Amino acid sequence: YSMDYRSELQTYLQNRIVRVTTYSSFILCILTLCIPLFFWKALPPLVPLWFSRPWCLERLTSTFGLFLPPLSSLYWLIISIGISTRLLKEHLVFSQILSVVTLIVSLMSFITVATIITLVI
Repeated sequence: YSMDYRSELQTYLQNRIVRVTTYSSFILCILTLCIPLFFWKALPPLVPLWFSRPWCLERLTSTFGLFLPPLSSLYWLIISIGISTRLLKEHLVFSQILSVVTLIVSLMSFITVATIITLVI
């Protein structure tokens, strides 16, 4: 089964749109994980993450909360690759749309973490 999954993944990455968006999403996830690490010593103990909550302590989370958006987008990337590899042959457009949406999720995660860090530093 391992070899079958590798061949499905190779077939998945042969499509140009899927390949570019998947690699870009992965790079953005890694960059988003590195941003808090780079500024770790300059970050306060609590940072705003939950912007939909009322203004108070409910908006704040520990600095470890900055890893939630990139880890969530990395999880989304893994799930979308798993779904798309199985549906690629029958539904190419769905796989392409899912990979583009994954790139958008990764980009939004990057923007969110970068914005939070620029607000608190």
